[in-house]
Amino acid sequence: MDDIISELLGDRQFEFDVHGAVKGMVINRAINARSKLSTFEWMDRDMYYPEREELELHHLYRALGFLISHKNTIEGRILSNLTDLFSMDVSVVFYDCSLVDMHSESSQLVEYFRKGRTQSLVSLVMSRDRLPIAHEVLPGNTRTSRQ
Repeated sequence: MDDIISELLGDRQFEFDVHGAVKGMVINRAINARSKLSTFEWMDRDMYYPEREELELHHLYRALGFLISHKNTIEGRILSNLTDLFSMDVSVVFYDCSLVDMHSESSQLVEYFRKGRTQSLVSLVMSRDRLPIAHEVLPGNTRTSRQ
């Protein structure tokens, strides 16, 4: 992942360490997934992460913006790396999508609804080895047009 991000950053100049922000968020997702604010506080409080000293909360959001703007390239390169490194078979892939509504009055509560709240459609493409290949998050409360 470091090589992919370095290549995408190229000669672009950022006022903060994009690598450091992304790496901190990935480590947080693997260990203790939280919101960006909680991740930022976690990097300061619960983890030795020297890169954190140079980061501010808005840098995490800007790093996410960078990742989103390069999503297709990043997913394509990861797929290529997995295919080459592990000889992953992608002759058959699986696709699934789910409508999801996440509402929380506390960080521990997540509810799923079909009516009355804004929803997101989360779609995922996976290899036969159950490794994620690609994903999309789309608006879920959209009307299906009939012709």
